[in-house]
Amino acid sequence: MPLDLARLQKVKPTSDGGAIARCPACAQADGDSHGQHLRVFPAGAFACAAHPGDRDHRRLIWQLSGDREASGPFRGRIRFERSRDDAWTRAGRLTCARILARPWSPSEIARASPEPIPSDPWAQALALVKLFRPRDVVWIGEERDSGHWRHARHFRRAADWLATGTLAGPRICPSSFRPGVISRAQRTVAARRFLVVESDELPHDLQGAIFQYLIECGLRLRAVVDTAGRSLHGWFDSPPPGGLARLKSFLPEVGADPALFNPAQPCRLPGWPRADTQLIPTLIYLAP
Repeated sequence: MPLDLARLQKVKPTSDGGAIARCPACAQADGDSHGQHLRVFPAGAFACAAHPGDRDHRRLIWQLSGDREASGPFRGRIRFERSRDDAWTRAGRLTCARILARPWSPSEIARASPEPIPSDPWAQALALVKLFRPRDVVWIGEERDSGHWRHARHFRRAADWLATGTLAGPRICPSSFRPGVISRAQRTVAARRFLVVESDELPHDLQGAIFQYLIECGLRLRAVVDTAGRSLHGWFDSPPPGGLARLKSFLPEVGADPALFNPAQPCRLPGWPRADTQLIPTLIYLAP
């Protein structure tokens, strides 16, 4: 019987159309933390590399992750509720493997940018701030710049940040905050302007594959920041609440960071050197 990939963790497609994932049976004992034991073959068969020939182990895998609706070949799928109101869910049933099967590298992302990228890193940072509405209260600073009266200067309208041309730190929050607040917290968010998608687990080209999938579902990609580290940050216009809930149900399963669903989560700003490596994050895609 086939497995449902939406119920597996750390799914990675293979060149033959199958997948490698964390074995759910091993995971019950906190095993296979790197997601390498379970092999799912294109025809639907599966096996655990740590327990070859163990029928009880295979039975437990299917009990935990079997696709009880499928009667034929491999059907690992993510299920969306179709809705006439949410056109971006029109993709319907898609597999994790299919989402990750079309890599989009940083160089390809850069070539697809609708707007030329400024060569000056500081101009790249300002370009990201320009994506906000002029009256949006935008937080910029270090992660610790929150919660005290002296941190009020880190909360300014986007138009004011742009007028001064001076940004107060290496991170930015993709939401707008209520006027007068001094804390970067979910309770002080006025509006989620953007959903920032990232992953510390997937290589850059597979993170790009997730971006392509979301674009095809109707989400608008506004910017991509190469963080000069393990992740790319894809800035999307925030989806409607129903769409956000469906994204929350599956994006972590294909390797995206679940912290992205916190509207007050800080993200790296282009142009500021990383404290750990001194490498500078850069803007590689821009769609104002």
